[in-house]
Amino acid sequence: MDNKNYFLNEVPKLIGRLREDHAPTFGIMTPQHMLEHLIWVTKSSIKDMGTPPDESELSVGQQKFMHFVKSRKPMEFRGTKDGAKLNDLRMPSLDAAKTELQVAVDRLLADLSSRGAKPYYNPMMGILAPDEMLSFHKVHFVHHLEDQYQLKTKAI
Repeated sequence: MDNKNYFLNEVPKLIGRLREDHAPTFGIMTPQHMLEHLIWVTKSSIKDMGTPPDESELSVGQQKFMHFVKSRKPMEFRGTKDGAKLNDLRMPSLDAAKTELQVAVDRLLADLSSRGAKPYYNPMMGILAPDEMLSFHKVHFVHHLEDQYQLKTKAI
């Protein structure tokens, strides 16, 4: 399944299966915290941060992030529970977070379809082509929805 169809077809099914009593297989995020995290990363990643600098001017962190995205490998980070603290919830409920996540996904897909080949520039992520940005988000969603919360629907 291609990346766009994953967001159109699988993500709604996955978030539809998520319940407040789901326990993560790693990390400390509650289901609502995880959805709010996905919302924030998705929305903030598509903000236009201006003209990308020359790649030689990017930070080591940006270069590492770009290398990771270009590798198309799954995320292997497994958050620890030691000393971690959760942010305050922003949404009034899990259902509200599910709705807002769909808004964020729709915004991402609309931005991708209207921007052509213009690259994304983000202070954390560096410079990513539109297909790389979509690939990153798929890996990120799989990491949380399918790995952390085991909401798999079928092989993708």
